[in-house]
Amino acid sequence: MSKYSVVSIAIIVGIVVTAYLLVNSPQSEVSDKAGIMLETGKLAHKKVASREKVTFIKPANSELKLDTDMPELKQPETYESNPELRRLVELEQANLSSYDTLMQLTQLLKHDEELVRSATIEYISELKHPGAFSLLIDALSDNVPKVRIMALEALAQHRDDILAIYIEPMLFDNNKEVRIAAIKAIGEFESEQSVYAISGLLMDSDNDVRLNAVNAMGEIGGDQAGSYLSQLVNDPNILIRENVHAILAESNQQEF
Repeated sequence: MSKYSVVSIAIIVGIVVTAYLLVNSPQSEVSDKAGIMLETGKLAHKKVASREKVTFIKPANSELKLDTDMPELKQPETYESNPELRRLVELEQANLSSYDTLMQLTQLLKHDEELVRSATIEYISELKHPGAFSLLIDALSDNVPKVRIMALEALAQHRDDILAIYIEPMLFDNNKEVRIAAIKAIGEFESEQSVYAISGLLMDSDNDVRLNAVNAMGEIGGDQAGSYLSQLVNDPNILIRENVHAILAESNQQEF
């Protein structure tokens, strides 16, 4: 047999043996290898993903601000972290029906954050809609004094005698600043009922409350207010006494 024949036979035997081994090799080894390849692919994908830079796109309306006198609401960054304030800006600029607007404002007045509720009240105070009054009246029961004060000031702007009924109970609020705000709000109505309501605070134990009651009486004026103030001409507090004398003197000059 020639050496070429031997080589040919060896090649053929090698091919047959290789084919046999491939056909009869355990499937688990193949699947394991495939699994390793898949897992490697996943890991490689994860590594690539972890290197990707995430870019946060600032909403366009975050650059908008409310038309407000509140200093904290004049800063653009305040709106970036508070979607409810951005929502309020959108309401201010949207052309929605009164019903839709009031429904959304009702929800914002229930928000946990004081700033959102305060901003909502300021927005409501500019609305010329009867439904706005009920929202402001509800805000008088807010648990934060500042919010109650803003609601009082907003109601006083309308000077509707019917609203005075809801303001009067606030004269006896447990917070001093709220009581003073209620005195000023009632004084805006300039009615006999206002004089009667404020008169109960002329003998209050807090001098600041009494002084504001005196000044409110002076703003309202009239004989009834003068009658109540005349009882304080000898008040032990010098500032109250001086204000009473000044108000009565001016009233007497106007009569002549």
